[in-house]
Amino acid sequence: MSVYPNTWNDYLNTPVFVINLDKSEDRLKTSTQRLQERGFKNIIRWKAEDPTGKNIFLNWKKYNNPIFDDIDSGFKHQFPKQSCLLSHLNCIEYAIKNNIEYFTIAEDDLLFHPYTDLFAPLVYDSTPKDYDICYMGSNIAIADSYNGEPVYFANEDKIICQVPSLCTTWITYTLEGAKKLFYCIQHDLIGNNSVETLDIRLWRYMYDMIVHNHKNYFNWYIWNVRSMEKLLINQNKEGFIKLNLPEYSIMKGEGIVQQDTSFSSLIKS
Repeated sequence: MSVYPNTWNDYLNTPVFVINLDKSEDRLKTSTQRLQERGFKNIIRWKAEDPTGKNIFLNWKKYNNPIFDDIDSGFKHQFPKQSCLLSHLNCIEYAIKNNIEYFTIAEDDLLFHPYTDLFAPLVYDSTPKDYDICYMGSNIAIADSYNGEPVYFANEDKIICQVPSLCTTWITYTLEGAKKLFYCIQHDLIGNNSVETLDIRLWRYMYDMIVHNHKNYFNWYIWNVRSMEKLLINQNKEGFIKLNLPEYSIMKGEGIVQQDTSFSSLIKS
């Protein structure tokens, strides 16, 4: 049975693994400062895999040397993309082996919404505590069909919803959720014996669950802070709150944490 922090303040004490390259000391310094400013107390640097491919084949060997899917044509030819996936997988495996009951994996180009301190406690308290994975950093990516089958989303505008997302900037896992995802990737439950970038793989699992009502992957929620913004802006007409949103409000993405686009992509490109 999964264990969840009771409140947002309790969440701030859970481990946050920040994936970071050895050469990116500036990014680690910035992301650590941003985390501390938001009250996070258990920040752990996770050494990112070498994007030059130095140990790439040795790393893939322990995952049974999977083949690579053509859905992401650049993946099988780009060591940086492979190293990004391996960095996440190795961190998940570490958490499982060490029985870490609840943790977050973040990337070192994270940027918090300016109203995180207002939004996060409210949304966290309202999030049902039955998930395996929670996308507090999310980039909702929906389409009208999947593999030729129509898809209808009834809750995409809700603050807490279950829709596909393409984002690995900030993902929170329960231990059971980590085990489920690790099993899914190792045994490739999509059925094509292949891997691609983690965000695409998770996106495909989500679509498969929505279209075919599969329950054997994981249960997840997406935080859609854009809907929270709209709610508060509407209530502002009655004097509830005045929102003065800086650049973050025009960035792509719906999560309370997003990628800082001022950083160049060192791992994924």
